[in-house]
Order: sequence, then structure tokens, then C-alpha cells
Amino acid sequence: MRIAGSLHSFLADPIGRYLVDRSFICFYPVAELSGFCLWGRPDRDDIDRLIQTMALEEQPDVQPHASLIDVRGLETVDPNAFARFSEYVQSHMTRYAAVITCQVLVRSGGLAGAMTAGFFELVRSGYPTHVVSDLSEAFAWLKTPPAIARELEQLLNHQQTLVDNLHQLLLQRPELSLEAAARHFSLSVRTLQRRLLDERTSFVRELHRARVAAAQSLMRDTRRKLSAIALDVGYPSQQQFTRWFRRLTGESPAEWRERQ
Repeated sequence: MRIAGSLHSFLADPIGRYLVDRSFICFYPVAELSGFCLWGRPDRDDIDRLIQTMALEEQPDVQPHASLIDVRGLETVDPNAFARFSEYVQSHMTRYAAVITCQVLVRSGGLAGAMTAGFFELVRSGYPTHVVSDLSEAFAWLKTPPAIARELEQLLNHQQTLVDNLHQLLLQRPELSLEAAARHFSLSVRTLQRRLLDERTSFVRELHRARVAAAQSLMRDTRRKLSAIALDVGYPSQQQFTRWFRRLTGESPAEWRERQ
């Protein structure tokens, strides 16, 4: 498979290509099989971009095909993002039932795996579905040709990106500057910025993603005031904290905490 340089080029000519984003890979190795791999801590923005790739199923010349969803690398499932994806799929199920012949989900472990495994219970599909915990089981169930299975396995087992590594680093050291992060990865500042741009993000955005993730942990485990939590994770004001929290999750900190 060849990598697609943009969403537009992928949608225009998907067969034999794949598209890499910050938290997912979409692939279409042959006309008979498509799917995506989702990892890390995808937020509402990530899911909105993933949904854009699903416009492939709306194209009039798409032929019936099997679907593979790999979520083994998910660390957490954002309920707001999960709801957004579920609502979208449910609203387009009539079309999907016409073009998807069967679908297999490769789940992760823990709570994230339990939530994703329940996806087919929440969204009633119009085609056969199957949930497994191993990629080889998925290939066997789909009867994937060996050559395609080997190519997909190599692609999907190496989905860890610079963004994932940066996110983990910022969770441990939220005070880190752009210059210090570049030194940590033995990159120049310009190269780090360019590679983050290639993965459709920026250092500023990843810094705020890490701060919001840290705030969510504090909001789950303590009853501290939101203004104090905002300061703890690096925001000078609760207003700025709320603005970024809503931008990344689709709801305010108070709404998120109450739902927990």
C-alpha cells in the first residue's frame, strides 16, 4: 500500500492506499476490504476527522466489502467522542448495510476494550459482526489473503507515532517547553514542528491535550475546585482552562465531572 498525502487524495483514490492521522490510520488495501486503526486517547476532533474519511462509503462506485476495526491501542475512550461516533454510524447505517458485507472489531483490554466491545450492542448493524482480541483472529474470520494480512499486520503493529511519545512525555512533564521537547527527541525545533504538522497537530495543541488529560484524572480522583485544578495543570485562569477543555472534549469541565 502507498501512503496518501492528504484526506482529499485518499478520498479521490483510496484503493491500495492508507491515510495516517494523529490517532488513527485508515486503510483500503483492496476493493474487498477497508478499515481503520484507532489508538491512544482520541478526542472529539480526532473522531470528527475519522468520520470525514468514512465519506468513502458514500461514494456511488464503492463495491461491497468487508471492514476491519483495530482498537487494540486505545488507552481511554472519551465518552463524548464515543457518542459522536456512535450517533454518526447509526444515522448512516442504511448506507453501510448496503456496502459492508461483514465487520470485525479487534478490541483492547481493560475498560477501553469493554466499551468498544459494546459498540455493536449500542449500534445495531445490518451486517454480520465479530469481536476478537487478536489481529490474526480477525484475519482468519475475514478470510484475508495471506499477502494482504502480512502487509496490514506490519502497518497496524507500528502505529506508535511521535505524537503518542510527545503526549506521554507531556503527561509526565507538563511544564516542558517546545525547545526542551525537541532536545528530548534529538530534533531541532523546526523539525519537531514540521513532523507534528505532518501528523496534523502542533506542540501547543498536544500541550493542552496533556493538561486536559491530567485535569480529568484529578477531577475523577479528587473533589478539588475546578479553579484549583486549572492552576495545578498549568492554566493561569479557570476561563482559559474551560475554553481548552470544551474545545478538546466538546463539554465544559463541570459538565464532564458531573457525568463521571
